[in-house]
This record gives sequence, structure tokens and C-alpha cells, in this order.
Amino acid sequence: MSNEQSVPLVLALDDTAATLEQVGGKGASLARLAAVGLPVPPGFHITTAAYRYFVTENGLQEQILATVSAVTADQPTSLEEASRKIGRMFAQGSMPAEIATAIRQAYVALGGDDRCHQTLLGIAVDCTSDWLSRTLWHRARGGKPSGGGAGTRSG
Repeated sequence: MSNEQSVPLVLALDDTAATLEQVGGKGASLARLAAVGLPVPPGFHITTAAYRYFVTENGLQEQILATVSAVTADQPTSLEEASRKIGRMFAQGSMPAEIATAIRQAYVALGGDDRCHQTLLGIAVDCTSDWLSRTLWHRARGGKPSGGGAGTRSG
């Protein structure tokens, strides 16, 4: 992102800014658990801003929308194929340097080994839970748009 970044690319799991819009449902739930004093492991969220940045930088939005438009909730094979196709799109994408740096810094802050950053970035790309076939099914059945995207990792 060439202009000044106002929305973080990663947030701590217990960060109060970790809202549904910022980190997705699972991430927001972890932040709420931490806010009421329940134990939450150390970790970090990869935010929806990072997801959108990745999608934009790799020119994936139109491809994703075209793939999702072919999905029908009552056709499991369409869900599985769309999931695989979108997963391949993400796997073939390039991680923008700003996202890679933010993830690496968050990981090292948790005590992680900086030499493992390539593996960690691969996990981040694999963490496209919005495109799992069961998620596509729920979205198709509920008439919800696809493509929010956020990842949560604990260390």
C-alpha cells in the first residue's frame, strides 16, 4: 500500500480493535473472550485489510467473483471446485512486502524464529477460510457475499 496505512495489517489476538469488520468472526470472538478476562493464547490476526491488499495487489477480485458466481448451494461439486480454484489463485499470488513484514514482525514479537518467515507466509496464504467449500455453501444458502477474508494465527 503506497499511501499511509491507517488500518493495521495484523493485530494481537487480544486487541480491542479486533472487530468483526477488522478480523472476521473467529478473530472478533477471540478478542471478546480476552476482553472479559478469559485465557486467549498469544497470537495475532491477519486483518481483512491485509486480505484485501493481497487480493488487490494480485488482481484476484474479478476472478474470485466470477468463480463464486458459478457456485450453487445444492451442488456440492461446484462448491468444492470453486474452493480449489480460489485456493490455487491465492497460492499463485505474491505476498506484498508490507504484509510479509507485518506478519514477520508479529511472529517475532511472539518469540518466533525469524528464519521461519517463508513457512509462516505460506500458512498465511493458506488461511483463506472464506473460500472453504462449507463456507461457500453457508454464504450461498444465506445470500451473503463472499470475500471478507481474515486469518487468525496463534503462536
